[in-house]
Amino acid sequence: MKKLIGHNSNELTNGTVEALDIINSFLKENTNFKLKGDVNIEDTDLLRSKISDLGICDRRRLKRAINKVALKASLFSYNRFLWFLNKIVLSGPDTVKITEPKHETIQVCRKKWKEAQKIADELHSQYIDEKGDYYK
Repeated sequence: MKKLIGHNSNELTNGTVEALDIINSFLKENTNFKLKGDVNIEDTDLLRSKISDLGICDRRRLKRAINKVALKASLFSYNRFLWFLNKIVLSGPDTVKITEPKHETIQVCRKKWKEAQKIADELHSQYIDEKGDYYK
């Protein structure tokens, strides 16, 4: 896929379909990444009409997101494109994101650690208050 130059609805529709193909091929190659949510674009005419309803600023933002997916393959660019497509273009209620299960387990462990650290800080401040300057 080459870089998009214009921002008419036909180019953006074709670019969106190609970007989704790139993301789907990434998910097939890397089985440890999962797509959370659902982006279902069966009808390209509906997609074209939704894109044509966008303002010029949102069309430029969509073009930028498509170009990032095409030229810079990263998880951030994929998730940004999916978010923009779902929230701005399709006005979907669900969050669509590519996640990795290991990242989710790390975040759960980090949350538990932060809670334990908060309790430890409270106990430390109680200890300091009790001790005061007793040993000086």
